[in-house]
Amino acid sequence: MNAKISESQKMLYIELGKRIKSARGKRFSQADLAKASLLSRTSITNIEKGRQHLPLHTLYAIANALEIHVGDLLPDQNQYAERAFLENIPTDLRPDELEWIKEVAISTTKNKKR
Repeated sequence: MNAKISESQKMLYIELGKRIKSARGKRFSQADLAKASLLSRTSITNIEKGRQHLPLHTLYAIANALEIHVGDLLPDQNQYAERAFLENIPTDLRPDELEWIKEVAISTTKNKKR
């Protein structure tokens, strides 16, 4: 399953990895987290770097091992949606049209956060 992923999807996994690494902090080594979540240390390294895309049950195992809520590891939904939207804007637009679409997308996302 080596389907090409979009830039916004790559960023999602990179951010998830950063959050896992941050939550692991100094409390756990990668080896400790790997053992507690039934993964290899190499998998933890790859997950933290955003290179390994983990299944949902693995995300829960990591959150449980870290003793945190799984939601604490997830990147902001609005930021991801905004990136994904902007990524799919046609490239043949005039600069002023492109700027207008970006402004609308960003203002819509900000209104949803309220």
